[in-house]
Amino acid sequence: MKNLKVLFVILSALFFVGTLPAYAHKGMHGSKVKHAMMELKEAKELLGKATPDADGHIVKATQAVDQAMTELSAVKEKTEKKS
Repeated sequence: MKNLKVLFVILSALFFVGTLPAYAHKGMHGSKVKHAMMELKEAKELLGKATPDADGHIVKATQAVDQAMTELSAVKEKTEKKS
């Protein structure tokens, strides 16, 4: 059950990050960026507490969250420069 929550949080955050280019064109609100970053941080925290798996899925998921956080920060910087 714990792993399902981790998966849900990750997928939700990654889905939101995947839609960021659309928000960037419309002038993304800071609260949406802040919310996405909080979700990603929660996902990373949950992954850190998860039972390690032999296939390396937790490591891959953690790397994906890190990448999403990096991309989110880049989008935030670009939208702030445009404002």
